[in-house]
Amino acid sequence: MKKIIFILVLLLTVATVNATDVIYLKNGKKYYGSITDIGEKTITIKTSLGKLTYPWNVLKIKTIKQYNPSMYEVLRQEKIKEFEAKKKKLGLVKYEKNGKVKWVLPKVKKELEMKDKGYDFFEDEWLPTNKIAEIKYDRKMKAAGKTKYKGKWYTDEELADVKAVEINKGLKEGMTASEVKEKWGKPSAIKKSQSFQSKKAEMWFYDHEKEGTEDRVYFENGVVRKIQMEQELSEH
Repeated sequence: MKKIIFILVLLLTVATVNATDVIYLKNGKKYYGSITDIGEKTITIKTSLGKLTYPWNVLKIKTIKQYNPSMYEVLRQEKIKEFEAKKKKLGLVKYEKNGKVKWVLPKVKKELEMKDKGYDFFEDEWLPTNKIAEIKYDRKMKAAGKTKYKGKWYTDEELADVKAVEINKGLKEGMTASEVKEKWGKPSAIKKSQSFQSKKAEMWFYDHEKEGTEDRVYFENGVVRKIQMEQELSEH
């Protein structure tokens, strides 16, 4: 009975110790208790075994980080310097992006930095990626037999049509009367002679920019068949 009481008292004594703190030693041991002193060279913890004092250099890094942040930061910086020295010795350099660090060869760093700037290595030189895409596209269009005109690519037939439209100030054969009005507005005169009516055709006249000249649009069945620019004025 006395033995049981003794054990209970011992357990109660152990339980009364504030076991909110814990320290870890490099040799694998750990102690629970209450930290009573944190010094420049040592730390003391009160445990069920009594007060234990240890120098910082025998403690694991996580214990130093928890109870001595300033020392932990010094050790961390030393580790970083050692790590960087090893990398530099291997001929590597630091490459940083989005808060992340990689150690790479100088040549690789240059390539990565150029890519970050939107460049790529193409035919022995660094060019913007959009420029490379443009070069490739141009070559593809040329291979397809197309011609570049004012920034766009056309087949011969399409280009002829585009230039004809330019010459005719936006008009082209095949347009309807309403489309012509949208481009040029209402004509200054419309010719409807008997010969024209027999062909279901008419001629529209517009004043040209050059004095003493006019532009003419010839319709058949309501569709443009001919466009004549800068013609001498005629009697309508």
